[in-house]
Order: sequence, then structure tokens, then C-alpha cells
Amino acid sequence: MISLFRVMKQAPESFWLRSSVELGDKALATLKKYIVFSKAQAQIDDELVGLGLSGPAAAELAASLMAELPQQEDQVCVAGERLLVKVPGERFECWLPAADAGTLLATLAGRAALTGTDHWLLQEIRAGVADLRGDTSEAFIPQMTNLQVYEGVSFTKGCYTGQEVVTRLQHRGILKKPMYRAVVASSERPLPGQALHSAEKEDVGQVVLAAPLDDGHYELLAVINKEQAEHSSIHLGSGAGPTLELLELPYTLDPHLFESKR
Repeated sequence: MISLFRVMKQAPESFWLRSSVELGDKALATLKKYIVFSKAQAQIDDELVGLGLSGPAAAELAASLMAELPQQEDQVCVAGERLLVKVPGERFECWLPAADAGTLLATLAGRAALTGTDHWLLQEIRAGVADLRGDTSEAFIPQMTNLQVYEGVSFTKGCYTGQEVVTRLQHRGILKKPMYRAVVASSERPLPGQALHSAEKEDVGQVVLAAPLDDGHYELLAVINKEQAEHSSIHLGSGAGPTLELLELPYTLDPHLFESKR
């Protein structure tokens, strides 16, 4: 995977694709290789900003922004230049022109605590939703980051770049490296792409995303060799580095992925 997107239908013939800023240029360049075969155009919009709403009052706050609320995950509601999408974990993303965001933030500040991007990233991690950064671009195939759980990859669509590898794993292969959720005590933030090791083996996995807690710990998503994750301790850095404690994901992976289909 070169980049990951959340795709949101903004108008009958217009979609917004939300991706990490550091992969924006690379993602656009890749799309443009293929978009020339379609009656479509793609460009980066620097005038949009996103606000995340989470917590017990998320729906109430969202209702103050839009007359209509999305009721199901991934459903989108649009009002003028403002878009609201419901995301996993009973949360909402609101996208709107940067010129209007200041006024909206001032309104929300009186009703909710304003936090930074790390707080939102922590909610994404707890929902088991992966994203890519510069150091993890082209490091994983979709099933390694559990995208099939959210129907984030198609196994029935016609030919596309990488389809053969993706489909073979789904229907004939065995997934050896799924994505796990974990917590670790560390003096430094685990970085996307950082190697993980076990007591028996080097490079058994990679960090996908990490976000800080308030007590010197970090929660993270990591792609790890299943055999090593379930039968050995996993460490940041060398075998003497901080040990990961695996946590539950909010979904169950299909056991068929880990069985031989031959």
C-alpha cells in the first residue's frame, strides 16, 4: 500500500479523500498515473481542515454543526461546504473550509475540551484503524493492517495494481503478519516503521501508529509475525528494549485468514 484514504462523497460527482499530509504528494502522483484513463481529476485542497468529535457528547456536538447526522459508520452528511462523517468508536469527523474553522472552534470551546491530534490518533488506535506515514508507505499489504474488517479493500473488483497479491492471500494464502494493538512503557515515542524484535528473532514486526498516554506509556498498532506475537515477548529496539503488552482489538479477525486453503 502506498497510501490510505478515508473516501467521503461530497457531491454527486465529487469525493474527498482524507490522507496523511506527509503522503499527500506521493498519493496524488500515484493516482494521476491512472486517473488519465477516466473522466476525472484529482488535486490537493489546502483550504480544508478537519475537526474530530469524540466522547459521550460527540453526537450532541455533531448535531449542533449539522441539521442531519450520519447514523451508521462511514455514512456522510453534507451541508453546504461542510461535511460530517461517522467513524468507528462513536466519533465524527467534520471537514470544512479553513476560513470557517476558527468560528466553529470558538463555538465548540464553550461546550467541549479542545485537545490535540494525538488524542484523536489514540482513538483511531483503540478503534483498530490503521493509517500510513512516509516510513510505512509500501511496507504492508491491506490484510496486514486488518483493512478487510472495514471493507477497506475489495476482493471482487476487477484488475487493479497489486490485485493478484491481495486476492491470492485472501483465497489461497495464509496471513502471517496481522495488525495488533499494544501498550508499551517507553522514554521515547515509537515511530511508524520502527522495527520490533522478539527474544528469538530480529525484525518480527513494525510499528504502524503510536500515541502517548499520560503515564509514560504509549498505545500503538503494529504489524507483527503472528507466531512470534503469540509465543514470545515482543520488544521495541533490541531484545532488551521495552516489552509490548498486547491488548484486545475492538473486532475479531476471520480465522480463515490464518488457515491453509490448499
